[in-house]
Amino acid sequence: KNLFSHNQFKKYFRGQRNFYNFLIYDFKIHKKSKKKKYDLIFYYRNNRNKGNYFLLEIIKNISNKYKIAIVGDKIKNFTGNLNIKSFGNIKRQLVFKIIEQSRFALMTKENNLSYFALDCISKNLEIFSNKDLKLDNSIRTNLYIYISFENLKKTIKIINEKLKETNKKNI
Repeated sequence: KNLFSHNQFKKYFRGQRNFYNFLIYDFKIHKKSKKKKYDLIFYYRNNRNKGNYFLLEIIKNISNKYKIAIVGDKIKNFTGNLNIKSFGNIKRQLVFKIIEQSRFALMTKENNLSYFALDCISKNLEIFSNKDLKLDNSIRTNLYIYISFENLKKTIKIINEKLKETNKKNI
């Protein structure tokens, strides 16, 4: 029996006894915290296959209106932008605190069930995620907001509308 953290390899192992999505086995979602300091949290890794250029363009476009927390590798592009706080590589417990202080998360394009995504879901955080990586039918959640990694303008519009909508609810 093979154990996989996600189901992206399912098509290659047909007919074998496998266990997929083990990261969400016995998964618990905590109550949403009330006090929010950041509109968006983003986990950045300097890696070509993550769609970073696209995501950094989104951050650049929305950072004039919204506060953004970035964890992971340091990004030099945003030095001096007061709406962007780059924490760098930090301990997971601190990441949890920042997630709790955030309203939404922005995922990279290659994995909708990464540890970071699951940490966000466990804290009841809605996630902007790649529309081409739909979750398996066995996973039921309304915390994913799907975006296109091919259409920057449309994606920025979706994110702006969602952030604006929740701003109105919190006033």
